Amino acid sequence: MKTRYIYFDKKTGVMTDILNKKKRGRAPYVTTDYDTIGPVIMGKKGWLDYVVAYDREQKKYILLERDNVIKLRYYGDGLYKIPKRTKEDYDLRIDVFSDGNAIEISLDPTRISTMYSTNFVKDVHFEKGTEIRIYIKDKNGEELFDTLIIDAQKLLENGVMFFELKETDVNNLSFHTERVFDNYMWRKVDSKFLSPMRDNVKFEVQKAHLKRKSELFEYHLVLNKTDDGLIIKNNIDNLKLVKLFEDVEFYIVDKYDPMLLYEKFVLPPDAFNSKTIVVDIKQQLEGKTILYNHKYISVLIEG
Repeated sequence: MKTRYIYFDKKTGVMTDILNKKKRGRAPYVTTDYDTIGPVIMGKKGWLDYVVAYDREQKKYILLERDNVIKLRYYGDGLYKIPKRTKEDYDLRIDVFSDGNAIEISLDPTRISTMYSTNFVKDVHFEKGTEIRIYIKDKNGEELFDTLIIDAQKLLENGVMFFELKETDVNNLSFHTERVFDNYMWRKVDSKFLSPMRDNVKFEVQKAHLKRKSELFEYHLVLNKTDDGLIIKNNIDNLKLVKLFEDVEFYIVDKYDPMLLYEKFVLPPDAFNSKTIVVDIKQQLEGKTILYNHKYISVLIEG
């Protein structure tokens, strides 16, 4: 069988070249036979139907056919103590709030998908019934304070989940788990990092397409950042139809890390009696996203 050299992007695992001979240089590659990669060469399968991933058991990169089911494999004996660190390179992260009464657990979906050969595949999901257990102990790992049993699929869908913390002394904590991912971390964060997701804020303000001016009238609210503040054009004619009976909360968060909250503003129902609403906000919106908590209204931002 003729050997084929598969060159790939180490970050995503995507194949970049299929060659009969090895290139000069140090570009990463794996080898396989023609029978394995032949369907791609013949055009019967696409390049994205395969991925190069690191196999922990063989301790090397191998070529795999993509799947859309994440199957967790436990490795190592006993419990793994999750390290405390601040770097952003993680698969699973635990944020402990400095007030000591809450934690958030989050997955990085892009890294998880890439790790399990599922990047670019729709409807990625964990096997049914898959659980992730986090054991909260004292800092010496001797006394067990609590056990969190997490639905892995729900965590993947939400990106982040919020839990009450029974032990309030954040300086006397350690976190342990049956290790299934490569990179874990936990960190202590101030209240300004409080994620709006804990308050069920899941709706994102959409950005306008400049070529479609008509869409400015298709949304209930249209936002425009000016030197005078955030100008909100109100297209709602009947507050009852959109069930606007309570305050609408808006959260300005980091574009890449929605748990990083920069600013919050609230509009009471009577504010929507006006067709133009002006909000004084301190933040520039470049590199940021606006989330809100009302599922019956649609919101657009110009620019």
